[in-house]
Amino acid sequence: MASFFDTLFAPFNPAIGADAAAQAAQAQTAGITQGMGALTDTYGQGRGALQSNFMQGLQPFLQNVGTANRGMSAIADAMGLNGPKGTQNAYASFLGTVEPAIQFGSQNALRNAAATGGGMSGSTLKALNDVAQNQAMSGWQNYVQGLSPFYNYSTANTQGVGNLYSGLGSALNQNYMGLGNNLASGWGAIGAANANVPLAAAQAQQAPAWAASAPRRCSSATSG
Repeated sequence: MASFFDTLFAPFNPAIGADAAAQAAQAQTAGITQGMGALTDTYGQGRGALQSNFMQGLQPFLQNVGTANRGMSAIADAMGLNGPKGTQNAYASFLGTVEPAIQFGSQNALRNAAATGGGMSGSTLKALNDVAQNQAMSGWQNYVQGLSPFYNYSTANTQGVGNLYSGLGSALNQNYMGLGNNLASGWGAIGAANANVPLAAAQAQQAPAWAASAPRRCSSATSG
């Protein structure tokens, strides 16, 4: 173990100077490494929170997008874009919306015919046909117009999902950039601490040579 005077005059003892620098570098490296580990964990927790919140926010949009997609598919069926099967689907859906009105109109036509004693005459059949045609024409227009909001609905939900993904990507990018910059600073500090070790040893080795080569000053009395 170095004596008190050895430690006191460490600059003139290369071994003690180098050891002290090495111990200081080890202490700095240990502290910085511990801090870097805690920093990495904190940034990891931040990424986990971002992804968890993203998934929670995404679920309603996914449900709405499913509904909007069904509406857009119905629009494509009505426009004939999905082929004969799609046209049949549109016709079936359309009938479901106008059938009650056709039945109601037909019942009124039959009641009017019965009240006037017309029975199932040509005029009665014409009245029933007119009811069906009128309801079909106006009903089809209403049916198509009822589907039109799905355009905006689909666009809004698609944009919402896109904004969520974009926001998550931007936040994760900032997270990783912040972590990278801090880790780079930590590694730079560790490198600087380790670089001081050979520098301190070199300075300690030069100190005895400098002390030996320094001119000695002496004082002499002068007489006048």
